[in-house]
Amino acid sequence: MIDDVAPITATFELESEDRKALDERFGPGTISATRVSARRFYDNQLFVDLVDLVPDEGNAVRYLVERAALSPAIEPLMSGVQTFEALRSVLSELQAADGPVPGGSETANDIAALKLGLVRMLAQNLPSWPTPWPPPWSSCCPPSSTSASTSCSRAGST
Repeated sequence: MIDDVAPITATFELESEDRKALDERFGPGTISATRVSARRFYDNQLFVDLVDLVPDEGNAVRYLVERAALSPAIEPLMSGVQTFEALRSVLSELQAADGPVPGGSETANDIAALKLGLVRMLAQNLPSWPTPWPPPWSSCCPPSSTSASTSCSRAGST
């Protein structure tokens, strides 16, 4: 089908300011890509991909936890957390706990800070991805769209 053809493609090197923005968003060294590729399809959809990307999920999780400035009661629970799935699991256990949780209201604040950090890291101003992690670090958006909820059925296509 003609809509599946991308007649316009381009690859760009990420500049130091681009890399700095990625480091501020996901943590220094989390995003290893040095190039970005863009394709425009006949149906006017845009597909953008960070080339040769191998994200460091553990680094991203550590950065998120560090930035949350957690209370001393929660810090030990986060010490072994290396994946977003493990982080979600700890947060779920804390929320589902029957009775008092370590730190009381501080724990509730910590949970809120971590959830907000996740939203800021993974969702703010970014398109949605088909899986929570690892995202394919690519997006497909109509050129007029600025919505963070736009997704593309072509994710992963070449």
